[in-house]
Amino acid sequence: MLVMAHLEAAAGRRIKEHARFIADHQDWMHHFQSKLNALTDIIMRCEGGAETRE
Repeated sequence: MLVMAHLEAAAGRRIKEHARFIADHQDWMHHFQSKLNALTDIIMRCEGGAETRE
């Protein structure tokens, strides 16, 4: 029973680490998407905008 409690505690810590990793990854992807959108807007303005592409 003591071993099982130790294993469950270790698994709980690992799950918390993984959840933090996922949250950090989502934050980074949001940051990256914002930068990509800004770059796309700059390029589109230099090229005359999306309206001129059709």
